[in-house]
Amino acid sequence: MKTIKNRAFPIALASAAVTALSVAPAFASVVPDFTKLGFPHVVASTTVQMGQAATLQYGGLTVKIPQGAFAHTVKFELLEGPLSNFMSNAPSGQTPLVDFAFKVVNEQTHQLVGKFNKPVVIAYTDQTVNAKSEYWDITPTGKYMANPFAPVISGDTLKHGNAAAGVGWVITSPVTPITNTTQPVTGVPLADWLAVGAVLIAGGGLLIAFKRKAS
Repeated sequence: MKTIKNRAFPIALASAAVTALSVAPAFASVVPDFTKLGFPHVVASTTVQMGQAATLQYGGLTVKIPQGAFAHTVKFELLEGPLSNFMSNAPSGQTPLVDFAFKVVNEQTHQLVGKFNKPVVIAYTDQTVNAKSEYWDITPTGKYMANPFAPVISGDTLKHGNAAAGVGWVITSPVTPITNTTQPVTGVPLADWLAVGAVLIAGGGLLIAFKRKAS
């Protein structure tokens, strides 16, 4: 998966790259309710009035809903599942950093909304994000699927657009064990100072004895 990184182009350009549905392999006729499919916790929600924009924030995750994303007033919920549930089946060499899904309900019909008129853009900022982080779709059965569009990564922030709520998502980074660690040094080692002090004390004692003998 190629990653676009360290490029300061408008987020609108990144969104344009993901106007196709980010579902795999095709959008289901019945919109899945991810509160029952691995993402049971509602961590942020808002009512998005028809034609209005909105933003949700949860930890390092920001969800930007553009103006015109929905033709009707909707309740937009950001969902999260236990991250440990996505560990065992994570792609080889990758470790999950964050998981999330959307639940969008038409306030007029009370039906789940599966497709968006414009992509909803997420941004995840964390020190564990790097140029090799990856963005995965999670199917209603809990399977990892490669998202067809690469994320936009700049420093420790990953961005991606989503034009549907047919899958959940997990952001991962490579598993990189820490090696060749060093002990922190807060100053000159105390043992060295003690050794120097002992030499000075011994030298001072000899000097005093020499002076007394001379007198």
